[in-house]
Amino acid sequence: MKPSDLLHADLIVAGASEVVTPDPAMPGSVRRIPDGVVAIGGENILAVGTSDEVALLVDSSQAMQVDAAGGLVVPGFVDCHTHLLFGGSRAREYTARLTGDPAALESLGVPTGIAASVDMTRAASDEELLTAAMGRLDAMMAQGTTTAESKTGYGLNAVQELRLLLLNCRLEADHPIDVVSTLMAAHDFPPGATGSQRDAYVDLIVEEIIPAAAEEGGVEFNDVFCDEGYFTVDQARRVLEAGRAVNLEPKIHTDQYSHLGGAELAADLAVVSADHLNFATD
Repeated sequence: MKPSDLLHADLIVAGASEVVTPDPAMPGSVRRIPDGVVAIGGENILAVGTSDEVALLVDSSQAMQVDAAGGLVVPGFVDCHTHLLFGGSRAREYTARLTGDPAALESLGVPTGIAASVDMTRAASDEELLTAAMGRLDAMMAQGTTTAESKTGYGLNAVQELRLLLLNCRLEADHPIDVVSTLMAAHDFPPGATGSQRDAYVDLIVEEIIPAAAEEGGVEFNDVFCDEGYFTVDQARRVLEAGRAVNLEPKIHTDQYSHLGGAELAADLAVVSADHLNFATD
């Protein structure tokens, strides 16, 4: 290759004991490159390989050199299931569950489960939620995460769910990690909702929250918790089909506590991902 045809790198990472990268010749496998080099230009990886391989493709004469100091260089981790935005802490509840007595907290009037996080999230200011989420993202980045999905689901009404989506957009704009936003208004029903109130909340999600989220933009996926005590298969189908109608790709939490049929729904709708699946069958 002529010098004029070489790609121009801004950054060279060298000095690693090993570079591990997906192997394009064998999908699903990885290539391990002792003393490998990574060449970067702008936001693109230009070349990965041995120093000789990279030198054939890339002009690194003006590039910043980063010494990996014998470390292992791998692609960034993608965390595809997080709830970054939530208020407060459920440490007391966690401790009670470890001791086998969460009912003791409930008898004292201490909220537990998703409802507890909903109460604390609604009570927190935007800046409190953002500051806490930024700290979580910092910790994730320090461990190698470069992309994270952030689900809503601790608002459980139109105003709060849309607020969380807007805060996701701020996280994406202000943090080096790529934050991918998922609407999960169907994480649970609003605290205290029973019977027809639950059906009314499904109507609200389908008729108001999902269309508003799609119009606002910045959200890619639509998720639902389909399980015993949460959304039925029929309700989950309504939620996911409503999202798909406005180009929000479907995801599902399901079959965590019982075999409700959510895994079959996931297959029928060809969802992007199905999570938990503790009780899924063949």
